[in-house]
Amino acid sequence: LDKKKNIMLTTSKDKNIWFFNLLLLGVILFKNADVYQDYVFGKSLIIRGIGILGLMLFWYSYFKLPKISLGQLCRNPLLVMFIFIGFVTILRFDSNSDFTLYRKMMMGSYIWPYLMPLLLLVKMETKYIKFCLYWILAQMFLDLFFLAFNFQTIVYSSTIVLKLGRFDAFIINRFSVAANLIVAIAAFGLALSKFKNKWQVLIIGTIILSLVSSMMGGRRSSSLLMILCLFIILCSYLKSKRKIILLVLLALLISFSNWNVVDSLADQFNVMSERLAVNTRDGTETEFYNDMEWYDWIFGKGMDGTYKSLSVSLDDKLNRNLIETGYLNLILHGGLLLLIPYLFFLIKALYLGVSKSKNIFIKSFAFYIGLHLVYLYPGGTPALDLRYTLLFLLINFCITHYRISSSEDFDISKKILKN
Repeated sequence: LDKKKNIMLTTSKDKNIWFFNLLLLGVILFKNADVYQDYVFGKSLIIRGIGILGLMLFWYSYFKLPKISLGQLCRNPLLVMFIFIGFVTILRFDSNSDFTLYRKMMMGSYIWPYLMPLLLLVKMETKYIKFCLYWILAQMFLDLFFLAFNFQTIVYSSTIVLKLGRFDAFIINRFSVAANLIVAIAAFGLALSKFKNKWQVLIIGTIILSLVSSMMGGRRSSSLLMILCLFIILCSYLKSKRKIILLVLLALLISFSNWNVVDSLADQFNVMSERLAVNTRDGTETEFYNDMEWYDWIFGKGMDGTYKSLSVSLDDKLNRNLIETGYLNLILHGGLLLLIPYLFFLIKALYLGVSKSKNIFIKSFAFYIGLHLVYLYPGGTPALDLRYTLLFLLINFCITHYRISSSEDFDISKKILKN
């Protein structure tokens, strides 16, 4: 009987690993199908079908994965509120919306942000972590393919961005796609010095290329995202024996200040230099404040909620359903009742991961969570993609597993880690 029970437990664990991998595969297929049909292959029924398949895999796997018990959930009223407000936000839809239900379902940032708290219910196991890394690396290669296919267009488009008479989302968004695809690698950034050299070169190189892409289009938010990634990686090397290399590079950087490097960069990234100090948000933020009643601040306006913005009506539309400032966008749709629990779980996981854990991987996850806390001003609205799926899963993991020993390496392949 004991032998049969052990076999059943092993089989059950194997199935859980299988479903966890399907979950991450599904979200990668969903996001990349959207990107690749816009910027690589063009509109295609096959690519669209891949996106639908990814969405189905994600939610099928989610429901198959073990969840925390009802008793544990009831002992966490803030999590109950977070999930409840998410559902309420979705149910408050507008039948006169500009988007069809199908379009809303295929947009990662429309319906799904308010269901992401459901990932906090998943029973996160240590055995899942290595698969998080493997799928991140798979996404990195997809990102490199996107950059290879689009880089010539990115360079060419950068010369016409300043001449655009109005905002063109298709042209402008191309510059920041790579940054949004690769940012999930920052979850392991603080442990990067433990990786084999070839992986370090590939990862840092991809981040730098994504940063260059963002800067060419003057995309300040996605550029900041890549700089924050590089900062986390820098912290990894400050703890390693290669600290002397960083000191040499820093000395060289200081010496370059006499070579007019800043002027040279301004010439190369003229769109960024033009937009860097320009305040493009004051107008929309003021209009947002003016259009919000006291109860909107508490409960939000629902999934299809909008605010009137005259300042960008010629470039976009009068009633906008998005404000680029991340925390304000969460308030627009779900109010402070949605924002407060989100902040709570971000801060709690960050605190436990940084202050209470001795494991470098857990600390790295906490830094990744901290990155999203900082990023709530320039952007930071959750979406159904690998970046935010990992964010919620790692918030969950940091809160429940921060006591893991410092020697735990989560059985990551020897082909990736040095030891």
